[in-house]
Amino acid sequence: MFMPGMVVKQKGRWRLMVVVTVEEERITCGWSAAGRFHQQCFPPQVLRICSPAADVWPVS
Repeated sequence: MFMPGMVVKQKGRWRLMVVVTVEEERITCGWSAAGRFHQQCFPPQVLRICSPAADVWPVS
């Protein structure tokens, strides 16, 4: 079960992302790269949980 604030990783990729929103069959994840914040939707089958909560995620 995914919740906002969890740190996740897409299977087969190196990028760590944080869960922004959870809707029925879509999970919106965000990450920072090259000084910009990016968001993308993923199905839950392609994500792995890396840590249950992101206490230090810089959201500014």
